[in-house]
Amino acid sequence: MKKHLRITGLALLACVAALAAAQSVRIELRAKLRNGLEEYQATYKKRDQRGRPTAKIEFEVERGVPGASYTFNIEGWEPVVVTTDSFGDGELEIPFRGMNMPTVAVGQVLTVSDANGTALAQGAFVSRR
Repeated sequence: MKKHLRITGLALLACVAALAAAQSVRIELRAKLRNGLEEYQATYKKRDQRGRPTAKIEFEVERGVPGASYTFNIEGWEPVVVTTDSFGDGELEIPFRGMNMPTVAVGQVLTVSDANGTALAQGAFVSRR
């Protein structure tokens, strides 16, 4: 009888662990673009653990024009502006919580423009694994 209870307890523990893993969802998408030496990147990370969704998106500029503003435009989103520092690098992270947060999908297009609205680079989000 004790062996049967021990095996049943281990099986129950395995089921609980599998259920917890199934309830935890992680998504990471990235769009990485170039224009000459300048690099632009947007990374979207979403996590849903036991019904509590959180997400964040990071925008980055590397080797840009020092003190310049770059507009990141994702289909269906409001534009986001990143201003570079004296080295030409800039970044901005936006966190989200709750049920009504914006999402990014594989294939969704990102366009990066300069302060005059001239498109510098365009590309799509891909899954990052």
